[in-house]
Amino acid sequence: MLQTDVSHVHITYKNESALNNELRITYTSSTGTNGGKQWTIGTNDTEYKTITLELAAQADQWNAGNIATNFTVLIRESVDNLTDDTGALKIQSIVFSNSATPPNMFEGGTDSDWATATNWSLNEVPASGSSNPVNDVVTIPATSSAVINATTAAEVSDLTVDSDGSLTITGGGSLIVSGTSTGNVTYNRTLTSKPANADGWHLVSSPVAGQAYNDAWATTNSLATSGSKRGLATFNDANDPKYDYLLNTDANAGTFTSGIGYSMKRSADGTVDFTGTINTADVNGVAVSASATDYVLLGVPYTSYMGSAAFLTANANLNQSQIWVWEQGVTGGNYIASTAKADNFILAPGQGFFVKKATIGATVDFAASNQAANADTFKKSTSTEVKLLVNDGNTERFAKMYYLNNVTKGYDVGYEGETFGGVENKFDVFSHLVEGNQGKNYQVQSLPLSEMESTIVPLGLKVDSEKEVTISAETLNLPTGLKVYLEDRLNNTFTRLDEANTNYKVQVTAGTTEGRFYLHTSAKSVLSTDKELLNSVSIYKSNTATLRIVGLSQGKTSVKIYNVLGKKVMSSNFNANGVKEISLPKLSSGVYVVQLETEAGKLNKKIVLE
Repeated sequence: MLQTDVSHVHITYKNESALNNELRITYTSSTGTNGGKQWTIGTNDTEYKTITLELAAQADQWNAGNIATNFTVLIRESVDNLTDDTGALKIQSIVFSNSATPPNMFEGGTDSDWATATNWSLNEVPASGSSNPVNDVVTIPATSSAVINATTAAEVSDLTVDSDGSLTITGGGSLIVSGTSTGNVTYNRTLTSKPANADGWHLVSSPVAGQAYNDAWATTNSLATSGSKRGLATFNDANDPKYDYLLNTDANAGTFTSGIGYSMKRSADGTVDFTGTINTADVNGVAVSASATDYVLLGVPYTSYMGSAAFLTANANLNQSQIWVWEQGVTGGNYIASTAKADNFILAPGQGFFVKKATIGATVDFAASNQAANADTFKKSTSTEVKLLVNDGNTERFAKMYYLNNVTKGYDVGYEGETFGGVENKFDVFSHLVEGNQGKNYQVQSLPLSEMESTIVPLGLKVDSEKEVTISAETLNLPTGLKVYLEDRLNNTFTRLDEANTNYKVQVTAGTTEGRFYLHTSAKSVLSTDKELLNSVSIYKSNTATLRIVGLSQGKTSVKIYNVLGKKVMSSNFNANGVKEISLPKLSSGVYVVQLETEAGKLNKKIVLE
């Protein structure tokens, strides 16, 4: 049903035939009166044009109370001689409006910039939801070349790019097409480069459909070369090796799959170009590996931004706590955990990212409704944050703590982000849960803001060789009077880190260090009471036969285990030095109490043996 204020219909077309064709509009009004109009379309009209029908002029019955109920647009091929000429007359759009003005066409009268009003036939930049209904029905005609720049967020209802025209989106820019899209669009993704084979990689995806990759495409886009391998690889966590590189023989050439991520490396800084059609609908049923807990490399299939929280929520067969993105960085690249609720990382067009599966044989869905226009992805945070930085002179890593109002000291789904386990990281820093520690390493941990002053966070450090590291901190929205300290229990020191240009340099041995470093956030000037130190000790079962105790101060220690009836089932005495693993006797499943006694006092904690 048409609105009563609709007065015109605009049809944008081109005729690629050497024959005349006919375009006809017919309608039936609400009183049964028929009306319409027909045009003979001349030959070889290879550029899109628009014809307009003024509805009120077609019949006296056309008025506010007597509107058309049915419209038909007919194409009669080859009116010259009735020869079959199917498909030569092409319709880009049919727009009903209350304006005699035809849809927007990019004419490029000033330059190639999409965001310049004088480049458009309506002297208006297309804007989805505009009060002018023909404003956001867009055509890029032959000989026209439009560019959506890095700071432009374009939104249209319908888009047609002529085969002899072009539309390019510069990396950072975005385009959302809410209706139909016809023709190819090119998206440029900028990648930085590093000379070493192991450096300079980026996680990418194709934001358009239909882009093929082979050795020639890799050469055109200056992808790196190492022997027969090119700087493009797919990832499969179940394989060994996990990355499968494009070969210069084209033995494994193919077409980028929408929604799948790839690892890519250029030989020099520059752009990688993806050309194809825009995905305007949901991209559902993206196939991933069959194993239950595989890491999967995915990527944004749209020429627009996408919220990670909405994506994870919509895919129940994925671990919904976090994604991992690759950050090249100035001091070495790293996989960054971004949590669904504490971070809600905004993914860019063509950005690849890792997820972890939660079920066997899962597929992944991308909702078109999750698209977002180009926006400031570096919005100022109002959360209290402490970011602990560790630098070995070549590479920097971090662990981040959020202090919020709606979380616990234990595991909260969507608020804790584990370090990436899909690829080995030889240098890393992490935290363990303050409560319910099970030995998992977290790059992001969220803790109660109301208990910030009494919370001690256990930290861990991983290095591949003995070396000196520098530990520092960045803070954001720290409560007045609160200070940040790093405790080193091996050296029995506390170092304040929240002041400008303060850090802690320390020699560490090769391997993973746990139970030595702790983060304190306190208003006190004097720390390390016996009770505080004892309460920060973690006791958990590392496997079916081993009890792990982390955070012990140096000195004599005894451990006793009691069943729920109070019967002692095991005891052990030893000299503590940070971490101790104790072999468990064969015990029945159930709840037990571990009594820990040190020179600082006694501590009881419950454990569950299964």
